[in-house]
Amino acid sequence: MIPHAVPKDGGNGQDYAKWVVTELKPFIDLNYRTKKDFEHSFLAGSSMGGLITAYTAAQYPNVFGGLGIFSIASWTCEKQLLSFCQNHPLHPKTKLYLQVGTNEGDLANQPSNPQKNQTYITNSLNYYKQILAQGLPISQIDFAIIAGAQHTENVWAQQFPHFLDHLLKSNPT
Repeated sequence: MIPHAVPKDGGNGQDYAKWVVTELKPFIDLNYRTKKDFEHSFLAGSSMGGLITAYTAAQYPNVFGGLGIFSIASWTCEKQLLSFCQNHPLHPKTKLYLQVGTNEGDLANQPSNPQKNQTYITNSLNYYKQILAQGLPISQIDFAIIAGAQHTENVWAQQFPHFLDHLLKSNPT
């Protein structure tokens, strides 16, 4: 369990991750034509969704064989996340697509925030280094730093096909 960096904050991520693994995924697998196994089960998220994706994959390493982490918002609890991931390594066959933009802190109609831009890049690099330190082969990781990309759904939608390409390139079925 990741302790909350700011005790009054927190979105019950542990409960959410458990719900995804024990209720949502089984419901989907029961009601839709899916391949239920690890190598055909993917999880992706952006911003805080990227954070909960990283946590869920570490907490339940045998469930999702493919991960998409877009603009991870781990600045809220980076030390706790990295410590948790160090003690809960990913499955060695996990494939990871990790993406961050160089303008994550820029919002429309607001001045650029270079400090926040760098924070997102640094957090993504730290997560990447942690995953490499666990021994996940670099060939299973696609880490994209996108010049000029902002913290928006449009950017993540543009990157989603790259995530799928990475996960499916050696796993066509």
